[in-house]
Amino acid sequence: MGHADLNAGGKQMVIPATGSPTVPRMILGRQLETLRERAGLSHEQAAETILASAWTIRRIELAEGGRLCPGDRSPVRPGRTSR
Repeated sequence: MGHADLNAGGKQMVIPATGSPTVPRMILGRQLETLRERAGLSHEQAAETILASAWTIRRIELAEGGRLCPGDRSPVRPGRTSR
């Protein structure tokens, strides 16, 4: 089984390649939250910076699934269409 190497806060992390995006999603969420907080940004400020919604930032930080639509101010939730 393979693995993925990620650098989190100066620490090398090895993640087994299990085929599941859950662990990498959780690590990404934690890194995003850490960087956002270090920058002193609220969810709303971070969202404005990347042209997303605060809801999207929160979902990423909480490692929740779903479809992300870059540049779309209204998030797309499963079973819904945008605008």
